[in-house]
Amino acid sequence: MQGTQKAARLISGVIFEKEHMIKSLEQYIAEVNKINENWNSTDSTTHAWYRGQSDFLWDLEPSIYRENGTNDTERELIRDFKLNASRFINHLPESDFGWLYFMQHYGVPTRLIDWTESYLVAIYFAVLNFNKDSDGVVWLIKPWSLNENNISQQSVPVDSHPKLNEYLLNTDPERFERRVKGEYPVAIRPNRVSPRIIAQKGVFTIHGCNTTPLNKLGNNKKGNAIVLEKIKICGKSKLKILKELHMAGISHSVLFPEMEGLAKEISFRYSIEYLNSTNNSHHHKGF
Repeated sequence: MQGTQKAARLISGVIFEKEHMIKSLEQYIAEVNKINENWNSTDSTTHAWYRGQSDFLWDLEPSIYRENGTNDTERELIRDFKLNASRFINHLPESDFGWLYFMQHYGVPTRLIDWTESYLVAIYFAVLNFNKDSDGVVWLIKPWSLNENNISQQSVPVDSHPKLNEYLLNTDPERFERRVKGEYPVAIRPNRVSPRIIAQKGVFTIHGCNTTPLNKLGNNKKGNAIVLEKIKICGKSKLKILKELHMAGISHSVLFPEMEGLAKEISFRYSIEYLNSTNNSHHHKGF
């Protein structure tokens, strides 16, 4: 790579390659393999993590910062969820991180961002909302590069690691706190007790008190950059790719192993869009 091209990859402390426009599942898999081969040439200790988003323009930021701008209400969100959710849960979470996973699972704003170890799962979420022609995106991250920057650790710890306590809000009534001690995002491995997390090969990053989106973080004190890639998914090809995924066994009931997931899968399989779609299909309605 020439010097001018290499310099162009460094944007706000985050390393990017050129944008790749994808119009088929085959093309996407080839692009992912190319990126992984490039990454593995310098490091093969940790595989890439992936995140699919339906809009290419969206930042990598947790829902609590995206919706609220701050985490000033996190204390109340956690408190009210714990007080009211127990009657719906057969097995209560054994840790504070477990409660955060449950909150994320049911759409309560948290500082977590969902990632997956499966690139097929990631593109599924990038194309699922196919009734809009906006381009989607699959992000790839080297999780250890994030942790090396922010907690000086070349590994991805499980959520019970003492270092991660700084990313948990102290909800003790005697210690009224609204900010965690941890500042910048870190990558964590969850205890996969949820069927959905297992099916989606789910992993997470968690933000600290710094609200900057992951893709806009600057260099750390050592001058290192977080290693990220993004692959652009053509909006007009989303339905085609979703159908290809469905035929490959990556479907809603597989990733959401519950009655609602099965219902959505069957509805899609016999929808007008699925039955009438062709390789050249550009315009289509939603479900």
